[in-house]
Amino acid sequence: MIDEKEPEDIVYTAWYTPEIPIPNGPEKFSGLPGLILELHTPSTVYLCSEIVLNPKKSIEIKTPKGKVISQEDYDKITEENIKKYRRESKIFRKETT
Repeated sequence: MIDEKEPEDIVYTAWYTPEIPIPNGPEKFSGLPGLILELHTPSTVYLCSEIVLNPKKSIEIKTPKGKVISQEDYDKITEENIKKYRRESKIFRKETT
């Protein structure tokens, strides 16, 4: 009999700024609603040390405020958001057909 183990969760933590609405980051990481400034992977920490912008007006990047939540709470929030998205997309499809 093969001993099958549950795969371990891999945790990535990304800090991004919506004040720079570019959905990019280091390596293969992207898709957030702002530039990833810090990324923690199981083996590496990526840290943006300098940003050079040429805006016409000054941009202030604020320190993000948040809280640490458990994996269980995160999974619950994610599941609720997926259900909400599915409900809303069904309504949208009905309205556009």
